[in-house]
Amino acid sequence: MGWRTLIITQHTKVAFQMGQVVIKTVDQIFQVPLSDLNLVIIETAQATITSYVIQKLIKNDVRVIICDQNYLPVGEMIGYYSNNQRIKHIEQQFKWSKNLKDILWQQIVTVKMKNQQQVLQRLELDSLALAPHIEKILIGDSSNREAIVARMYFTRLYGKDFVRKDDNNKINVHLNYGYQILLAAVAREIQAAGYLTELGIHHQSYENFLNLASDMMEPLRPLIDIRTWKLRNMGEMDFSIDAKLKLVDVLNMTVNFKSQEMLITSVISELLRDSLAFLNQDIEESRMDLLPKWEFKLGGIG
Repeated sequence: MGWRTLIITQHTKVAFQMGQVVIKTVDQIFQVPLSDLNLVIIETAQATITSYVIQKLIKNDVRVIICDQNYLPVGEMIGYYSNNQRIKHIEQQFKWSKNLKDILWQQIVTVKMKNQQQVLQRLELDSLALAPHIEKILIGDSSNREAIVARMYFTRLYGKDFVRKDDNNKINVHLNYGYQILLAAVAREIQAAGYLTELGIHHQSYENFLNLASDMMEPLRPLIDIRTWKLRNMGEMDFSIDAKLKLVDVLNMTVNFKSQEMLITSVISELLRDSLAFLNQDIEESRMDLLPKWEFKLGGIG
């Protein structure tokens, strides 16, 4: 698996030659080894990319994301055959019990809110009010504590007038971009493991073909939140290429996870592996000791 992200922002021709992705701009030529690439983001309608290089990228499990005129991701290219046990895994996925999915969702939401709490603590903002809600999360989060905590969290992080659904707010522009990068990284892992991204454990929208990725990325959202907070405090809210690179670079961050220092890309793999092991249990012999025990120590993130 590669580690580099390629962002195409200007008039460019992209081709493939002798193991290299070749990028030709008006006045320069760059070459990147295919094996180095993890993610390609195309942010301009003036890019020309050959079908041959697309084929090579997909076969090498490189995620290709297409952005709209506002530079926000609107779609991506993924391969069909990244795992030779795909049919078996999809059959397992259709058999996941609702009870196990609800228990796992409770765990995911709990970890996400604890990470939100850590972000506020790291920035020396009020986090105490979140604790009682975190302690009251029910199986499946049936009392919707996630939404209650989210409102409290975002107003503390970005100010009392902040509204998460305001698409004209530059903070939201940065958050949406960063979340899409995380979503793509999680979706890639699901695809590589041979499962359907469409079938989620909590997200069930017919219009979202990344329901499972939307579920699994939840504990990692606070990483984008704190990076956006720091960009705002540095006056970098113009959505420049530098700001976008800093959001993409969240994937290269390290955090303390399960008492080990790990890259975020490795954390994603661990989150998914643990979750699949729990969900794929024999329903009649369900073992709660397989429920993932996730502990983050975010420390000096951002």
